[in-house]
Amino acid sequence: MRNQVVLLVDQDASVAEAIALGLGSGHFSFLFAQDFQEAVRVLGEHGKELSLVITDIEPRGPGLALLVAIKTCRQDLPVIVLTSVADPSLSHEARRRGAARLLRQPIDFAELRTVIRSIYEEERPLPGDTPVATADLQTEPVVEKVSQSAEP
Repeated sequence: MRNQVVLLVDQDASVAEAIALGLGSGHFSFLFAQDFQEAVRVLGEHGKELSLVITDIEPRGPGLALLVAIKTCRQDLPVIVLTSVADPSLSHEARRRGAARLLRQPIDFAELRTVIRSIYEEERPLPGDTPVATADLQTEPVVEKVSQSAEP
């Protein structure tokens, strides 16, 4: 499996860092964005190297607009949407705008890994099955590659 570059979009940097920790760094490197504008900038600068976007959305927030921006730039780029709101219409609208999946928060990392595995049609365990040391993370809220590892 080649190194997967994942864009994590959440206004709370600690949530994005928790996702990075939960997935592990074995085959993933992470870019972070804290808002719509930053996510669009990262998409413009790193769009070709991205393999997945995981973004938090609120029903009236810019998350759905971000889906449109992502799909305009890269129709093939899978997007997993996270939300704390139980709203079937939000789920329907997110799927209509191109989300691969909508998951409820708090995050169930086993479910998240299963969803990622299904997106890539991988049968082997994901690197997130083994925790990563927190020393491997950088906590800058700006776009930052947090963790990269060599291919196996």
